[in-house]
Amino acid sequence: SKSNKVLMVGQVFRFHPVVLKLKSVIEKTKFKPHLIESHFINPLIDDTGRNIEFEMLHPFDIVDFLFNRKIAKKHSEQKNRVKTVAIVYKGGMHALFKLGWFGQEKDRFIKLTQKNRQIFCDLMKNTVKIYKNGLLEESYDLNDQTLPLEAELRSFLDIIKTSRNKIDYPNIDIGLNIVKIASLHNK
Repeated sequence: SKSNKVLMVGQVFRFHPVVLKLKSVIEKTKFKPHLIESHFINPLIDDTGRNIEFEMLHPFDIVDFLFNRKIAKKHSEQKNRVKTVAIVYKGGMHALFKLGWFGQEKDRFIKLTQKNRQIFCDLMKNTVKIYKNGLLEESYDLNDQTLPLEAELRSFLDIIKTSRNKIDYPNIDIGLNIVKIASLHNK
């Protein structure tokens, strides 16, 4: 830019070891899910009344990071402080996200389904499990990996030190796109 400043959007789940492992599995196996399900639920006691989709942008960003697809349709419904968001992406991939505040436990997972295969990612336990025909095929425990915030901060320092054109990072365009997705009303 003209000012030679770096603006990196804080999309910490792009640096989560589970999401990074999922991305490498998808790229290696050419996994193309027809359905993505995700829960980003926080305990009800932590609810401060903020907009659910703006507060819980993470599933939108994770899918953008993994697949970079445009949205064809979006529908959402809210019951109490939980919003269910259904998205159809161009090319036919479907997503179903449950976002918000409910109960007493934090719940964070992503499940991708493709015919007879599933990938289940637990973002709380830092595990990735791959199933074929209902049987566990591969399992990864990523608890020994760098914490997402540390990885994100290291990436930001690398961007400042080197040419930002050589490093892929969540810039302002990506941030704006994710906010735009959250802002979409039922279409």
